[in-house]
Amino acid sequence: MNSPRFLPLSLSLLPILALAIPAFVKADDDLPEGAKLLVEDPLDESTFKPFWVKAKGKFAIEDGIFTAREIPEEKHHAGAGRIQPIMDGILDVEFRFVESEQLQFGFDYTTDEKKDHLLRAVIDKGTVSARAGSGWGPTTKMKPFGPKPVKVEVPAGEWHQGRIEFRGQEVIISVNGETYFAAAAETPLAGVEKNRIALTARGVAQFRNLKLWSLEGVSDADWGKRFRKAQRAAGGS
Repeated sequence: MNSPRFLPLSLSLLPILALAIPAFVKADDDLPEGAKLLVEDPLDESTFKPFWVKAKGKFAIEDGIFTAREIPEEKHHAGAGRIQPIMDGILDVEFRFVESEQLQFGFDYTTDEKKDHLLRAVIDKGTVSARAGSGWGPTTKMKPFGPKPVKVEVPAGEWHQGRIEFRGQEVIISVNGETYFAAAAETPLAGVEKNRIALTARGVAQFRNLKLWSLEGVSDADWGKRFRKAQRAAGGS
């Protein structure tokens, strides 16, 4: 029989390469039609100083990774932001717990005169939940909305991928490619500009490979289907 005894090298390595690819990787084609990439930020030295501003704590590049370190004396989580106006979109970021049990990723609105925390995905003690700001009230304190926190496996020391999608009042949160949250915010998000990407951490956590897409070009019908599918996946109606 003339069949070869060995597979070509490129084929024989496929199983090994498949194991080497992190399970959380989601292809960019897992996006609604019409989504437009606005930001692709590796969160390393190339973007740290040009784009990011520290709010509290200490943010630095360590081993090519964006590291957030809370300062206990400040009695406030470590936080940093990047100005990027958007109304409706999808934010992806990879994260890793180092000495921490809580981190957040999402959006604020910030000017010289005003600051408002608008929307955050919260990963806290192995759970996923969401918080939204007061709209345009006198306080910037965020409040939980939607279902109670849902359990998620996010072991410390391992990289995970977080995603928050938002259009109008509706918000979807997934971790490592699995949808955990889909609900409508109770405070105003629709028509409110989010102009500052926000990353925060209690203790010490790390971030890398951030991407942001605009949903301006996505039809209402396509988003509606996506949101209803997310509700079913998250166990909602």
